Amino acid sequence: VGEVSIPPPNRFCAAAEPLLLDPSLVTLGTTVNGTTEANFRCGDFGRGGVNNFAPGAWYTVVGNGRIFEASTCSETTDFGTAVQLFAGVCGGSSCSAGSISDADCDNAFSSRLSWVSVFGQLYQVFVFGRNAGDSGNFGIRLRDFEAPPNDGCRSSLSLTLNSGTPFIGSSIDG
Repeated sequence: VGEVSIPPPNRFCAAAEPLLLDPSLVTLGTTVNGTTEANFRCGDFGRGGVNNFAPGAWYTVVGNGRIFEASTCSETTDFGTAVQLFAGVCGGSSCSAGSISDADCDNAFSSRLSWVSVFGQLYQVFVFGRNAGDSGNFGIRLRDFEAPPNDGCRSSLSLTLNSGTPFIGSSIDG
């Protein structure tokens, strides 16, 4: 008798599980027997919006006005993951961003997605396989941090060229 795998309870957007905002907590998940619902490749990794038909799992988080980062960088992640972000309720949301990699993680299967959250805004996070049919287990972590004070054009810092003083900064809080 073959092994039967139970589908993840959060395989549909309407059954999304809350993703807790705790950088020390890794939420364990699986896409085995998940759904291909809405994974049409959006965000910074293109492929022309074509559905890759990889199963996935859904999570929700409510914005707090800070920068959020969702990452599958975990020793539990055992297949090539991708992460998509949707703003709004299921069925009425639009894809806001996507990612298929995390260059800062030792696990090549991981993905990391950062966005500036809007206070009170509902977000749907979809974790799925990078390639058609890919599925497996993963660990996902959600953290937040303050945006730097010069994070907008109106609050930009002036730089003086040729002052002899090097300027060191970052666009990512690591």
